[in-house]
Amino acid sequence: MNSLNENEKYFDMAVRSILNNDIDIHLILSTIEGDPSLKYIDKFAGDIDIVTCTPHAKNVQGSFRQLNNAIPLIKNDYFSFASSNDMMTFDKYRTEITKMRRKGHKVCYSAYYLTDEDLNIRTKQEFMEYNYNSHLQGNYVYDCSTIETKTFKKYMPFSTKYYNMGFWDLWLRMYLGEGEIFVYNPLPVMYYRQNNESMHIKRRNDPKKMQEYKEQRELFIQQYQ
Repeated sequence: MNSLNENEKYFDMAVRSILNNDIDIHLILSTIEGDPSLKYIDKFAGDIDIVTCTPHAKNVQGSFRQLNNAIPLIKNDYFSFASSNDMMTFDKYRTEITKMRRKGHKVCYSAYYLTDEDLNIRTKQEFMEYNYNSHLQGNYVYDCSTIETKTFKKYMPFSTKYYNMGFWDLWLRMYLGEGEIFVYNPLPVMYYRQNNESMHIKRRNDPKKMQEYKEQRELFIQQYQ
């Protein structure tokens, strides 16, 4: 889990939803020196590690820097990025791991609910079974997908070359290196909170950032075609 100046209430709800999952959980909090989350996490008990880096602006590059900083601490057989604002169901990890194990897949991505800031459901976001060509047109394998750790670490660190495409890049590199490793779970396991502080909404409302994103996206796709 990454954190940087998060809403305390949202952070608390997110951590509880992770630790309440019905399998053994090792939570890694990756944050910056002096971040409020270092106090927020104190109330929780369990297998929790904390890793910090020097302060930086709240941006995409900083987010992936924090993720890369936490990778050496991963010790379980399966890994998943976890949001510090959103909530998951109590059986998210068991559901996705079970789906993966049935046919030896390495990554499971799921349907999820898009909600307002109070977690009232707006819509159910569903996806297709995995297809590489369709994945080149847009990234529908969500960031919080569950991954086999051994395979995940083969493709680390996350790339920050293109704007906010570190996970998309990871998925495509994994497919090219491993083949048919993705499996889709149609049962929603996440509640994605949407508010004006969400990075993708801020980008959408900024024409300059949107133009930069489109240009970066085109360059990114070209390298895989």
